[in-house]
Parts: sequence; structure tokens; C-alpha cells
Amino acid sequence: MKAFVPLGSNLPKTKMSTTLSKNCMSVRFSVSSAFCATEPLKPTGSMICEWDKSGVLNVKFQASKDPLQIPDLIVTLMKGTAPKQIPIAYRRITAVSLLKNTAFPLIPDDSDRLDAGEPQLTWIHLKEDKATDAINDTIFPGSLLVKVGMYAVEKPEESAAPWKEVRQSEDRRTAGAKDGWSEATAKTFYHLPA
Repeated sequence: MKAFVPLGSNLPKTKMSTTLSKNCMSVRFSVSSAFCATEPLKPTGSMICEWDKSGVLNVKFQASKDPLQIPDLIVTLMKGTAPKQIPIAYRRITAVSLLKNTAFPLIPDDSDRLDAGEPQLTWIHLKEDKATDAINDTIFPGSLLVKVGMYAVEKPEESAAPWKEVRQSEDRRTAGAKDGWSEATAKTFYHLPA
């Protein structure tokens, strides 16, 4: 599985003590017991985090050849820094939906299937993690801009081609930061509401 999360928007303020949590947030991608995560960052005053410097995250795991038996992907918004991180919001994405949008030989071609191996950047809206109850009931849990793909390959290099565009886009964005990249420019770049 490969994941890229350049941006989080409308991230929630929590009920937790700010001294304990350090006000940092990160995104964790997990499938079964395998996981990867972005580096913890402090959100801006408008509750936006830019994790694009974390680059493309990779997770290797063994799974059944039957797509219906592959565990779902859980995308979790974490508050704090290790080892005191707690989950505050999440989104569950079925493995079958990921496999239909990437190169995988066991899923028959569907009319809604995208070009093989080319997952798209997509906004996902999170749900509050009720187990930790860290967000007030009237607060929206936030949205993440993610690109996620699941691949059945022996060698990870075989799934690298679709991700070259992400690296090029990230390089252009980083170059923009040196030339006075602002939060307003980021909102335009990622199509955020003003």
C-alpha cells in the first residue's frame, strides 16, 4: 500500500490538555497490524496541516489472494507526539475499493475503474473516534487530501510509476515555498474554500 497526504483542512480542536498533546497532529495509515504515519506537525491558526514533506508513505503486508479477505485501510488523525499519541478521528476505506482503483489482477475490470495504477488525490471526510471522545459533539472532525493505492506486487518498484507525478508535484510545491508560498496560495493550489 502507498499513501500520500499533502494536506489536512478544518482539523478539529480537541478537549484534551494542550500541554500533554503538544498540539501536534499526524495521519496514520494502517492495514491489519502494518502501518505508516506522517510526521507530527502543529496546525496553523486556521487548523490546516501540510504533511507533504513526509512524501509517499509505504506499508508492506501479506494478504489473501481473495480481495474480499484483505483488511480495510484505516486512515486515522492522531493528536500528540509519540509515545503519547491518541486517535481523534478516522476514516475506513475498504480494500476492494482501493484495489478497483489501482493495478490489481484479481479484480475484474469495472466501468468505474480508473486507469490501472493511477489513484487520484481525493478529499476524505473524517469521523470522530468515539472511543477517545476527544472532539466536542458540535465540531467537524476535519478533512484530508489523500492519494492511496493498494498493489499486489513482489517488488515495490513495480508500483513506483504512478507515484512519480506526486514527487514532481511535491517538488513544484516545495520550490514555490522558497518563492513566498503563502497559506492563501496553498488554498488555491489544493482547491480549498477561502
